[in-house]
Order: sequence, then structure tokens, then C-alpha cells
Amino acid sequence: MLAQNWMPSLGDSMFMLVDRIPQNILVGDEGQNATYDVSVARAPFLRPDQILSPRQGHSYQQFKSADFVLKKYDGRELYFKNVNNNLYLLGEYGFYIQGQMIPVDVMYSDPVLMANYPHRYHQEKEQQYTATISFPVEYLNGSLRTQLPVAADSIRIEIESEDFKMIDGFGSLKYELSYQNVFREWVRSDKNYKFFLKVGDKDWQDFTPYVDMVKLFGAAISTHINFYDPDKAMPVAMVKINPYDRKPMFLEYEVREYLSEKTIVSNNLRPDIYAFPNPALSTVNIELNQLKPGLYTVVIYNILGQEKYRTSVDVIGNQAIQIDVSNFEKGPYLYGLVDSYGRRIITKRLTVLKP
Repeated sequence: MLAQNWMPSLGDSMFMLVDRIPQNILVGDEGQNATYDVSVARAPFLRPDQILSPRQGHSYQQFKSADFVLKKYDGRELYFKNVNNNLYLLGEYGFYIQGQMIPVDVMYSDPVLMANYPHRYHQEKEQQYTATISFPVEYLNGSLRTQLPVAADSIRIEIESEDFKMIDGFGSLKYELSYQNVFREWVRSDKNYKFFLKVGDKDWQDFTPYVDMVKLFGAAISTHINFYDPDKAMPVAMVKINPYDRKPMFLEYEVREYLSEKTIVSNNLRPDIYAFPNPALSTVNIELNQLKPGLYTVVIYNILGQEKYRTSVDVIGNQAIQIDVSNFEKGPYLYGLVDSYGRRIITKRLTVLKP
């Protein structure tokens, strides 16, 4: 028997808190009666995920059998189908290369099993599949084109994936203002990338040995943790884990309470920076959003225009940095972003308080 709210409804919106430098969160406990805590996670605003009809998506013609589309806050679209209480991912629209979203279909060799009802402790899933992405070189921005080993007309990327998932925990997840019973699912994904280029009428040529795959796509082995409401197919929280030190490196979770008191940004796909918390006491996080890859400088000035802080950031995607402002005097400041040519391209206001 299917739970009444197992699948999301068309038109639903899920408002996600995204913390790119999570600290002091507890997500690692296995076993039953575990305690998880993301209550101290912080973000400058909430980002909406939307549940749409497949006909509202960019890739309806490719995934006509989908039951719904999850339009993510980062611009991607995920096409899902429910088969006998099993939730499958059929494919995607949008693929990120070194921080740039490529508007292209991601075609899977087989539907990818994401969840099945009911969630069960010690439930395991293992699956192998491939994905293919093809697009013209002109879709890449200038900095990415310069990384190609030869001048080409088209790119094809082939990805071999092997995923292992296990529900290894059950307990209580603490949010900012509430608790929820959840299953914890540990996920490991191993990917092998192949990179092909096409020049004119010539056949596709394999340039994999000449391309820095980690720089373009990230580590070949990745791990993350999903948290599930026992009666829902979509995770309520997700934490990416650094594969080297096993510490949390990214967190997103659905916020359901006091939404009227939160700042919600419906379209955060334009270049910008955000300081939070603002006002700040001892530390402030600066989020860099949708910037072109390159070297930038984050600068903080006092109200007289005197520089109080400066740091360089090599941007390869959306990210955040943390700045210690405990030695700053109380009062208003300006924070800004300077590009590699020395041009100040964004300036905003920051307030520092003292306890």
C-alpha cells in the first residue's frame, strides 16, 4: 500500500536552505535511535525547488513517460517516474562543468532507482548505468574553451556510474525550530568519465588523457547522505561528505516552518554575492553565486572607504568563504567583489555588531 503523500504533487514548492560551509552539524551516526542535528546551518536566503508537469520542462520530448519534473534551484531539471512504488530518475536537463551549467539533456542508459516504498532499515541498493551528454563547443564559456586540448566543434561526455546506497540509520533530525523522524541513507558513487571531441566531419576522437577530469567534474568518488521522511520518496535533507576527511562540505534541507519570516529568492541564477549573517557578530560568510570561473578578490571597507580586509578566491563554481570580523569595530561596512582586472563589480552593505 502506498503512503498518501509518498509522491510530491504537481505545483508543490520546496524551499531549501543551502549551506556551502556547514559547521557543527551532526549527521554521522549509524544505527537506530540516532540523533542528527542541522539546526545551526545558515544561508543568506531560501531557494525554491518546484514540482512541475513534464510538459513544463525543457526536455519533455526526451522523457515523455515521466510523471513529474523536479526543477532545482540551480536550474537543473530532474525527470522522475513512479513504477510500483519505486521512484526512478529517467534523465536530466542541465549538466555542470566547472561551475557552468550546460543547457543539455543527460541521457541515462537505464532508469536510476532513487527510492522505494517503504523505506526500511538496512535496505541496500546497488546499480550500474551510463550517461551520455553531447553539445556544441559554443555552449562553453571562454575560460572553459581555452582548456580544450584542440579547437573543436562538438563535445561528447560519457559517464560510467556505479552507485551503492544503504539505509544505515534511523532517528531524530533536529532543524532550527523542530524535530523530525528520519531514515539516514549513505550513498557512494564511483564515476569514470570519457571526453570526446569532434572536429568538422571527422569521427569522434577520445581526448580523455589530455583533459583534467577532476578540475572539470570533481572527484571520481563522491559520498553523500540523504535523510528521508518515512512516508516520502524525496529526501528532506542531503549532506555532501568530503571523500578525504569525511567531513560535511555541503548541506541542503527543506524548510517548512515560518516561511513568511524567511527571505526567498525565486531566481538566483545571476552573478551575485551575499553576506550572512548580516548583521554579523564574530564571523561572516560570503557566498559567491553564479560567477564565471576565475580569480576574484573579496574586500571589506569601513564607512570611510578604508580597506579592512582582503582575500583572493579562485572561483570554479558556487561556493562560500568565512571571514573573522571579531576584531572589527561595531558599525556599518561595505563588502565588495573585485575581478581579475581590478574592477569592483559588486558592492553591498554589511553591519558588524558587538555583544
